[in-house]
Amino acid sequence: MHIAIGCDHRGLNLKQAIIELLSQMGHSYEDFGCYNSAAVDYPDIGSRVALAVAEGRFDHGILICSTGVGMSMVANKVPRVRAALCHDTFSARRSREHNDANVLCLGESVTGQGLAEEIVTAYLSAEFQGGRHAQRLEKIRELERQKALTEIARSVAHDLNNSLSIILGQAQLAVEETDDPKIKRAFQAIEQGALNASRTVQHLQRVARGESSPKGEDH
Repeated sequence: MHIAIGCDHRGLNLKQAIIELLSQMGHSYEDFGCYNSAAVDYPDIGSRVALAVAEGRFDHGILICSTGVGMSMVANKVPRVRAALCHDTFSARRSREHNDANVLCLGESVTGQGLAEEIVTAYLSAEFQGGRHAQRLEKIRELERQKALTEIARSVAHDLNNSLSIILGQAQLAVEETDDPKIKRAFQAIEQGALNASRTVQHLQRVARGESSPKGEDH
C-alpha cells in the first residue's frame, strides 16, 4: 500500500519509528513532515495528508501529534476522509473492518512506540467487511453531500444577491432619471422584482445558516 504520513513537532519521534515499520512491512510512503523539532501547526500537516488521501493519491494516511486528537479533528474536516484515533489494536482493526477508515491518528505522548507499531500493523492488516457497514457509511456520505450542497447554495446565494443589488440600484436610478411614464413603470416593476428576489435570497441565506426569519416576514 501507498501511505501518506505526517506529524507535528510533538509526534516526530514516533513518526520516524512508524516510517521504519512501513519499510519493513513493504509499504511505500511519502513523508509530509514535519522534519525537525521546530514547532509547527498540526492543521497544516494534517490537512495536507488528509487531502492527499481524499484525492486518491494514497491508500491510507497516518497522522501523529501529541495526543492524536488535533490531527483527527483536522482530518475529519476533509470530505471523503474517515480518520480514526486509536489507542489499541482492537479499535484499529475495527476502524478498518466496520468504518472503512482511511486515516489512522496516533498520539506520541499517550501511546508507546511498541503499542503504536502494533496498532499500525493491525490497522494496515485489516480489511473493510462491507455489508451492513457499507449501508452505515452511505449515511455518512449523505451527510457530506448535504454539507457540500449547503456550501454551494451559500456561495450561489451570495453571488446572486450581489447581482440583484446591482440590478436594483440601476433600476432605482433609472426611475429617478426618466420622465417617460411607461419607461418609469417598467423600471419600477424591475425594481420591485429585484427587491422581492433579493429578500428571497436573503431568506435562503438565513435558512442555510440555520437562522430563522425575522418576525412578520412571510415567505
